[in-house]
Amino acid sequence: MSAWYEMILKGREDDVRDLLPGVATDGERPLWGTEVDLHAGSFPEHLLGLLGARTHQLLFVPGTQVGPLVRAIQGKDEFELERVREITGGRFTFRAEAFSAEPAGKIKRALHAPLPEGVVLEGLEESEDFDPAAQGVELYSPAHAYTYRAQGTFLGAPPGIFEIHHTLSALDFVHQEKLELDGRLVEGEGLG
Repeated sequence: MSAWYEMILKGREDDVRDLLPGVATDGERPLWGTEVDLHAGSFPEHLLGLLGARTHQLLFVPGTQVGPLVRAIQGKDEFELERVREITGGRFTFRAEAFSAEPAGKIKRALHAPLPEGVVLEGLEESEDFDPAAQGVELYSPAHAYTYRAQGTFLGAPPGIFEIHHTLSALDFVHQEKLELDGRLVEGEGLG
């Protein structure tokens, strides 16, 4: 599994998109920051404002593509490499609460399926409660015939941590925190 990098580029989105096919390699593709539900604490305040202004682009790039991307922007006035961080890991917590067997089954399958490479699930707590006296009670009632609850924390490196966060976000009755990423700053010149 190769390293992944968080890159902040100053430049128009369309111009950055035009560069990406030239740096593509087989397999993984870069992810735009808008594709990853990130915790804002990963960025200095001034960078958050720049990303919101759309003058800067946030990309998550596989290690096999970061060097070619850095070389592609070197010497081009329309781009400036603002920051590069090697992502050393990520984490997010989740909780789930479902009141029928069908969505509970989907959640259980996602939690007990083989995890993406480099990802672990810690502190998983699951419970199922059956209350036959509540049979036939409406969905939004405080009493339910069946209740499934789960909570835990996923830890791991990209791209696996991105994958599992995306998988859980697609499930009903699952609420996960934004993804927190850890990393170390690296010099862009050394990547080219």
